[in-house]
Amino acid sequence: MPLHVHRRQRAHPLRIILSTAPSVEPISTAEAKTHLKVDVSDDDTLIATLVASARRSCEEYTNRALIDQSWTLFMDFWPGAGADDPLWEGTREGPETILGGHAQHIELPKAPLDSVTSIKTYDDSDNDTEFSSDNYFVDTASEPARVALRTGQSWPIPTRTVNGIEIIFKAGYGTAGSDVPDDLLRGMYLLIGHMYENREQVVVGAAANELPFGVMSFWDPKRIVSV
Repeated sequence: MPLHVHRRQRAHPLRIILSTAPSVEPISTAEAKTHLKVDVSDDDTLIATLVASARRSCEEYTNRALIDQSWTLFMDFWPGAGADDPLWEGTREGPETILGGHAQHIELPKAPLDSVTSIKTYDDSDNDTEFSSDNYFVDTASEPARVALRTGQSWPIPTRTVNGIEIIFKAGYGTAGSDVPDDLLRGMYLLIGHMYENREQVVVGAAANELPFGVMSFWDPKRIVSV
């Protein structure tokens, strides 16, 4: 039986930035007004703001992207680098369970994944090198989606110590609200109604602990929690 040695892992710093926002909201202002039984235009701007807020709350709570959008993920090092590892140059191979190894796959923090646009590493002069898509497989069937090394390949190691790895990817159900699962939309409608009725107290961008129970009952089955 092979011996697998687990080492204490460094906290893995990553930053995710919205590169291209969704072109439309999954619920239009007119649809929201119908739900709210509002037939005047006085609150149109407010209602549009509440729709956008409900969509962002849904995306943050479920770790999903509703309408197609692009994200840029930055990392300092690949997952699986051990806390005791010395600095090195070049590349390494091996599964995460092997001493000093890197994980053979990485998870992307937004679902559903549509595609990976590029994976790049940066050197100390901020020059980028693109990692060929021939070297990895994009697993869009899993949630969270994964990018896995092809057999015999290894992750390129950046020499820039901060944000040396950049992954640009696209996520979302489609380009229209009709592409979004109904339970996510139903939760949004409930949250929009709650915020509209309590608009004097609402803070745009509801935190998870501020979500009404009915909203979470729709969103919880779709929530992705990475392990």
